[in-house]
Amino acid sequence: MRINWMVLVATAAFVIVEMAISALGPKTDFPLWKHGGIWGDLLLFAVINAVVWNHLRLPGLWVVVVILIIADTAAIGMHKMWFAGQEGMTSGIWPTWPNNGCWGGMSPAGFMHVAFMTTQIAILLLFVLSPAPPSVVWTAAILLTAFWPISVLQPCWYITSKWIDAMAITNSAIMVVGTWGACWVKLARPEWIKFVVKLTRG
Repeated sequence: MRINWMVLVATAAFVIVEMAISALGPKTDFPLWKHGGIWGDLLLFAVINAVVWNHLRLPGLWVVVVILIIADTAAIGMHKMWFAGQEGMTSGIWPTWPNNGCWGGMSPAGFMHVAFMTTQIAILLLFVLSPAPPSVVWTAAILLTAFWPISVLQPCWYITSKWIDAMAITNSAIMVVGTWGACWVKLARPEWIKFVVKLTRG
């Protein structure tokens, strides 16, 4: 299994800059460096990107456009949910919460984070459509399985002081099931992916 060290360093550097910009901003109740999802970006997504990058294959142009639209919609939707559930806390993403709304009150680091997540989701969707050896698929799936609870349950605990939160657990479970569902398709039903890719290039 080859690791693309340039991609690993670039991903980690982007997250570090994001954290630094947030730290230079106003003091908040929930600074970005205390958010489990940010550490997941730095320690897990950087490795995921480095592992899968060399296996990514671009499908037809219109499919890339659709993937980017899906990724951006998902990233925006997730952060609108977080904005609604922030329970009165200011944060590194929304330092003036709830003033100015979800987008008007978002910090520069917050916009960087939304762009980061859009890119990450697009990379994962491209990886699903790209051929890769089992070792790479297993590695990505295991790291993603660790990422979802860290990025959802820890922030929920920080905001509400509750580890057991039905919505957070449900969201984490959906993401984990989706991850392993995609893993199963890539390993057990590669012909399905080949069929989809053939359609996109047809």
